[in-house]
Amino acid sequence: MFYVGYRRRMDNTPPRYALYTRISKDPTGESTSPARQEKECRALASERGIEIVDVFTDVDLSAYRTATRRPAYESMLEAMESGAVDGVLIWKLDRLVRRITEFSRFWKVATDHDIALVSKSDPIDTTSPMGLAFVYVLVGIAEQESNNTSTRLLSMERHLAETGVHKARTRKVYGLAPGWDAIDQAEAAVVTEAAGRILAGEPVGSIAADLNQRGIPAPRGGEWTRRSLSVVMTSARLFAKREHHGEITADGTWPAILDEATGMRLRTVLAPGQRARPTPRRGSFLLSGLMRCGKCGATMRVTGSAGARKYSCPPKTGGGCNGTTIQKDPAETAIAGMVRDALKSPDLAATIRARRNAESSAASDAELLAELVDLERQERELAEMWADRDLSRSAWKAGSKALDERRDIIGRELAAVKRSAPLEAVLAATGGLDGVWESWDTGRRRATLETVLDHVVVHGNGSEWYRAKLAEALQAEADEARSAGDEALAKRRERQAASRTGGGGSFRPERLQPIWRV
Repeated sequence: MFYVGYRRRMDNTPPRYALYTRISKDPTGESTSPARQEKECRALASERGIEIVDVFTDVDLSAYRTATRRPAYESMLEAMESGAVDGVLIWKLDRLVRRITEFSRFWKVATDHDIALVSKSDPIDTTSPMGLAFVYVLVGIAEQESNNTSTRLLSMERHLAETGVHKARTRKVYGLAPGWDAIDQAEAAVVTEAAGRILAGEPVGSIAADLNQRGIPAPRGGEWTRRSLSVVMTSARLFAKREHHGEITADGTWPAILDEATGMRLRTVLAPGQRARPTPRRGSFLLSGLMRCGKCGATMRVTGSAGARKYSCPPKTGGGCNGTTIQKDPAETAIAGMVRDALKSPDLAATIRARRNAESSAASDAELLAELVDLERQERELAEMWADRDLSRSAWKAGSKALDERRDIIGRELAAVKRSAPLEAVLAATGGLDGVWESWDTGRRRATLETVLDHVVVHGNGSEWYRAKLAEALQAEADEARSAGDEALAKRRERQAASRTGGGGSFRPERLQPIWRV
């Protein structure tokens, strides 16, 4: 029978062993304890025909404190994993480990790589049946202790979660000052801004890139990523709730940065799979998905290479008529200008603010949140009934499915976009949208456009709507030319306005008909 660490070497060479020694304290550096350990172990090795190929010694290092790293011990484990040794020789077990859990770690490496363990002063010798049996007793004790510790820790964590106490209050977290007794105003401003932009439909990656460009550091001082921003923005800690393994368990004992309704919307919008996206998927261009062919109504696509791109109606095989195109860059510039002009209108600003007030649904939010909490309670009750065998598996699955379906509906309602929210700061800022537009990336510009713009109809030369708009524009150009003293140009524009033609192959913004949300 072969035991752990027993190797029949074909070349009859002696087994290769590592020798490990350790002493906790040696303030003078004159202690001979490691030397005595090594001497006695070498004597045993000589008796048994073992070759000591390396000696690993840790001095002034505890084997009990989990935070203490023992360089020599770690190097020995690496030697074991690399196959450099066939066994480990120790003077006494407490020189190797002082914790049962650490012995489990050592033993896993030993068994995975068939490494023997032999002790000079303990009945440990895994190449013999009795020595191996003693080790198995130690492993059993280790597993039982690990289970007991895990149970105690889980129970303690659950208790803290249900009482609203957070185990991490001693460390700094994003948005809260150290100790969690006050809000970090600078970080809270970033959270509030990101929340509004996410719920307005702006991609999280776009927001992260913008924060990096502005030099705003992530929680650990590096750059933001989509994942790191999502982790921050989905934490129940932001609205002063305690969560345990993703489940909200109690009110927290620290100040809130966001209101609960906003926090729950964020968690729903950014949940894995994003089942309740606030806006449809979009391309990388400003008006992707928003341009409609004036002839057939199909959604236009960006075609052509860089520098010569167009928005084009797809062919019939793609659901369009292939009868309308317009230059991309001038069209995007024109639409952005129309939106900026519209937002300068006092009437539109008043309408947006009125709609924002109408969208305020605190009572509705409170009802939905209360129902969401009740659904979680019902799901726990179902699980308990199934565990107690008071409910069949099929009944439990049917009940869980119904609860999931209702939870999805509530999630979609909580994630409903408050489309006018991101415009509040724009309307209040000096210079309005003109003052910030150029500094924004495509994602943020797009999210802002969608707050007021539903889509854009692109008309062709034969469109009656376009011909009427063109006549108005040409007459305005004639009046402007006459005011400037250019009578020839004025008369030419008036003839064109009368015939409602002119523009040739050049871009005309009158072909674009914005369809507003407000």
